[in-house]
Amino acid sequence: MPKKGSTIEPIILQTAVELFGNGGYDGVSTRDLARAAKTTESSIYRLFKSKEKLYEAAIKDVGHRAQEAMGRVLVSIASGGHGDPRHQIAGTVRGWHESLLRVDARVLQQVLKQVHPYDRKLRDLGIGPIQQIINIVAGQLQPQLKSKDGAGPSTEMLIWALFELKVMQGSAQPSKEESAKVNVLIDNWLNLVLPKK
Repeated sequence: MPKKGSTIEPIILQTAVELFGNGGYDGVSTRDLARAAKTTESSIYRLFKSKEKLYEAAIKDVGHRAQEAMGRVLVSIASGGHGDPRHQIAGTVRGWHESLLRVDARVLQQVLKQVHPYDRKLRDLGIGPIQQIINIVAGQLQPQLKSKDGAGPSTEMLIWALFELKVMQGSAQPSKEESAKVNVLIDNWLNLVLPKK
């Protein structure tokens, strides 16, 4: 028997994120979603009206989670005091990467591939969490840099490289090797854009 709407809705959303992240919009049917969420297709349609609306809700859910996680990272950095700017910037980037769930990165990647026409409509939702961290790090870097244009392109390249690493991560939790690779990327990038004095 299907669960009531208030309890099944978050389960359907999480299931949608997982399935759409692995198969894209076209690779998942409402039947697949219902089976995986242990509910009925009619419950999906009752709660979300259509597969397209569920897909959009899943992308928005990922964006909302990413925004909340980034807020927690920034509060943690701010409560740590006004220490070394390099340490704060590295902490922000590491915190973002650690808080981004692999499953969320995969569903965002599906949207950004823009394989399905519906993905084009959701592109801004998909790129939002990534653009947010780029803007935050660029803002942290700007006071430390001598030139006005700063390290924009290299910051974007770092964030996109870390995003791709998260998408390709072998399991829900990164391995020691994957974590080491992330740390090396961040350290090398910082040495490039903000050399030690």
